[in-house]
Amino acid sequence: MKYISLLILSSVLFFIVGIAISPYLKKGTSSTTITEKRETGYKLINPLLECAESELKIDIHLQSVKNKLEDTIKSRHTEEVSVYYRDLNNGPWFGINEETTFSPQSLLKLPIAMSYYKKADLDPNLLSSELTYSEEIPSNRADQPSLELGKSYSVQSLIERALVLSDNQAFNMLTNSLSDSEIKKTHDDLGIPFPSATTPQNFVSVRSYASLFRVLFNASYLSWGNSEKILQLLTTSDFDDGLKAGVPSDIIVAHKYGISHSQELKQLHDCGIIYNPNRPYVLCIMTKGTNISEQQKTIQELSKIVFEGLQ
Repeated sequence: MKYISLLILSSVLFFIVGIAISPYLKKGTSSTTITEKRETGYKLINPLLECAESELKIDIHLQSVKNKLEDTIKSRHTEEVSVYYRDLNNGPWFGINEETTFSPQSLLKLPIAMSYYKKADLDPNLLSSELTYSEEIPSNRADQPSLELGKSYSVQSLIERALVLSDNQAFNMLTNSLSDSEIKKTHDDLGIPFPSATTPQNFVSVRSYASLFRVLFNASYLSWGNSEKILQLLTTSDFDDGLKAGVPSDIIVAHKYGISHSQELKQLHDCGIIYNPNRPYVLCIMTKGTNISEQQKTIQELSKIVFEGLQ
């Protein structure tokens, strides 16, 4: 009788212990999934409060999109093309030549803007402070009014010109008003190489640069408000011949482009967030070629393939 009582007690204990440890046993044997907790209420950002590490595997459907991109790249008259895609809602990523390096050119205007907004998180008055245009800087926008010598401009207005118009005059004024150490810190924080005298012309990859947009979308580097402000500016970029041309006109795109004619192979890049309803994603495309018009068409076609492939 005593033995039976002990047996019953042991069975009960095993049952209780089994319930207690079952979540841990399941955790160790099941496939890893993403666990994220987010804050909502913003239009262009989705602040990330908590995130558990996970394996991100592309499914058969997304693999077919990647395959179509690769086939299209082979058929285009563009010497080098790199692509990076990432689903921003707990999703997977894939890359095509994602570690190949390019000359970023005007893409570097974004980390400079982020440097100022990082400082503005501590001193909001910084954005309304003024800088004086005291030295003639060659303009890259003949279609836009040049800055006037001797005139002062707010930091905010210069950031707007740098991001929306990709204006070199505004960019140089902003850059010259920061120390190298301040700029380098931002680059280091964001995982973007800091250009120096010994840096090769090609030093940024689609994968490293695309991380800036994920950081902005998640509001994990700047305050929520300032992350939203930068993305809002990027939605008003006046470059419509890249990523935007590959998606319907009612789809919001926050992006930055870069272009270079200084090397034997011209370079054209466009990277940003495509706010596909219920499935926003980062898409970064960098190209090298001999014909900018053809490179624009390549970016447009690849952007269209991704968007339509997700519908």
